[in-house]
Amino acid sequence: MEDLVDRQVREGDFLLGMLTAYSHPSISLWRAIEAKEIDIMLGSTLVKRPLLDLGCGDGRFSKVALKGSSLDIGVDIAREPVSKAKHFGCYSNLGIAEGSMLPFRSKTIGTLISNSVLEHIPQVSSVLREASRVLRDDGVLIFTVPSSNFRLFLFPSLFAKLRLLNGLSEWYSNKRNTLLEHRNLHNHETWENWLGKVGFTSVNSRYCMSKETVQLWDIMALATYAATKAFQKFPRLARHLSDNTKEMRIRIFELILRRFYLVPATTGGDIVILATKRPFLE
Repeated sequence: MEDLVDRQVREGDFLLGMLTAYSHPSISLWRAIEAKEIDIMLGSTLVKRPLLDLGCGDGRFSKVALKGSSLDIGVDIAREPVSKAKHFGCYSNLGIAEGSMLPFRSKTIGTLISNSVLEHIPQVSSVLREASRVLRDDGVLIFTVPSSNFRLFLFPSLFAKLRLLNGLSEWYSNKRNTLLEHRNLHNHETWENWLGKVGFTSVNSRYCMSKETVQLWDIMALATYAATKAFQKFPRLARHLSDNTKEMRIRIFELILRRFYLVPATTGGDIVILATKRPFLE
């Protein structure tokens, strides 16, 4: 099974890799699409060393997204995921640090990647400024964030034509984003403007996560939460099912989610942004 996953990831199919890495299918789908879009935008020719993963978590995402290639440095603000990343052996170097105060000399990092992190940071401009400081002049910044469309694409949007539910939809969107600690949901123009102010002269952006994909993600996330709560009363049964049905679950969800993994999105619920301090043609 692992050999199959490695082969699929090397060939650019990240869905199976993320389904294996994460137990929740909603997370697997979202991360697989982000990894696919990063691979399209970044390309192997643009990866420069050393590579810094900002907000690395336990390292599962970047290990799959970068096709198992070596990960030079991972930093995160939380100690627990850094400990897990150390256990998994994902990074050559790991540390605990805030994004606005990175422990690196100026112009020493070749590539800085950050996945689903910047939307949570209140003073995000300070992190963008710090990313510009540590990147070399030929360095590359690439990150993913939910877009301003995210709140509009959640599952209540299925009932958008029912005006009586508009108030409920707005309440749900606000509640959902509060629970997810989303503080920066913006369009690509806002991010490009902020990046330009801290020294990035070339910025490319690419939307992903169609409306239907975000709706499915939201429904699956809620269903997973409800199932997890229900099985808390039966921990032995939950462990038994988790341990003995993993491969079957992966295969089933791979078939169900494939269409959503592949669908393009010109105005999606997520954005991948690539920025450099030099023109892209150089």
